[in-house]
Amino acid sequence: MLIIGYDLKNNDMNRRKLLAVIVGLFIILLFLIGCGAPDPAQVESPTLTPVQPTPNIYDSAVPDAPTSQMHLIYDDDGSRDGTAALLYLLGRSEMSIEAINISYGEAHPEIYIQYIGRLLDELAIQDIPLGAGQDAPLVGGTPFPDWLRDLSDNFWEIPLLYTDKTYPIQDAPDLIVSTINQNPEPVSIF
Repeated sequence: MLIIGYDLKNNDMNRRKLLAVIVGLFIILLFLIGCGAPDPAQVESPTLTPVQPTPNIYDSAVPDAPTSQMHLIYDDDGSRDGTAALLYLLGRSEMSIEAINISYGEAHPEIYIQYIGRLLDELAIQDIPLGAGQDAPLVGGTPFPDWLRDLSDNFWEIPLLYTDKTYPIQDAPDLIVSTINQNPEPVSIF
C-alpha cells in the first residue's frame, strides 16, 4: 500500500512539474511572438533637426543681465545630499554664498555647523557667516528620528582637519534677515 501511495504522490508531482514546464514554454512562446522583429518596410528613420543652444541666464553675454552672480543663503538640515549640494554651489562661479545655516532636521544644528566651518577652512573659504537654527521641530511638526540625527554628529565619518577649532555662529533667523538687509543685490534662500 505504501508503494502505491508513493507512486501516486510521485505521479502527482510529475504532473505538476510537467504542467509548470508547459506553462513556462507557453509564456516564452508568447514573449517571443510579441517581441518579434518589426517589418523593415514599416520602420521610419527619425528626422533630426539641429537646435541652437540657448544662452545661460548667468552668461555675461545675455543682454540686460542684472548681475553676474546669484546671491544665496544656503539653509539645510545637515543632510549628506544637502552638504553635497553646498559643495557644488561653492564651486560655481556664478553663485555667491552669502551665509550658511543649519536648522533642525537630519543633524543637530550647533554640532553640524561646526563641521561646515571645518569644511570651509579646508577649502580656504573664511568669509561666509555661519548660523544655527533651533534644534527642535516646528510646533506640531514630526520629530526626526534620533538614531539618524546621531549619525550626523560625526559628519558621516568624513575626516576633517581643524577639529580643535570652534567657529562663531549666529542665530539662523537673525543671520537671514541681516544678510538680506545688508546685501545691495537680491538674495535667494536655497
